[in-house]
Amino acid sequence: MEKEVTEGSEAVANKGQTVADAAKCPVAHGARGRGNREWWPDAGLKSEGESCRGQPGGVFRRWHPNGQLARQGEFRYDLPVGKVAYWFSNGQQQLEGQYVDGRQEGPWTWWHENGLKSIAGEYRDATAIGSWSWWQASGKLSHKSDLSPQPLVGPTPEAESEPREAKVR
Repeated sequence: MEKEVTEGSEAVANKGQTVADAAKCPVAHGARGRGNREWWPDAGLKSEGESCRGQPGGVFRRWHPNGQLARQGEFRYDLPVGKVAYWFSNGQQQLEGQYVDGRQEGPWTWWHENGLKSIAGEYRDATAIGSWSWWQASGKLSHKSDLSPQPLVGPTPEAESEPREAKVR
């Protein structure tokens, strides 16, 4: 088993990252920056987060030009991991979900800009599963679907292996 990064290591790493993984972004070579920031022209902070060779790594945040938080998530080697959330420019939450190794996992919810729920469902290994619901901006349920895996329709393997009778003309 590979050793995890500890204080004093020659590389900066995300929690739980191995020394070999962290070595891909050594501090000595400036490949990984802490607190990278981007600014809106004449408007304030646009984004902040860490990066590794130009790719997001660690917690990343982006703001709307009006200063409201627009999105927040965590990345590891440019893959989203953990909880992700988006907000409209009015501060109302727009989306909430979770990633595991860059793939959508668990419950996901979207909202309309007025704060009412828009879509709700669940992902397993980046595939939509189970019951999904869609609502209009008025709050009225507009559609519901069961996205559970469906059994295949057609002959069973046993039926395919049975001998067929020849037709006589």
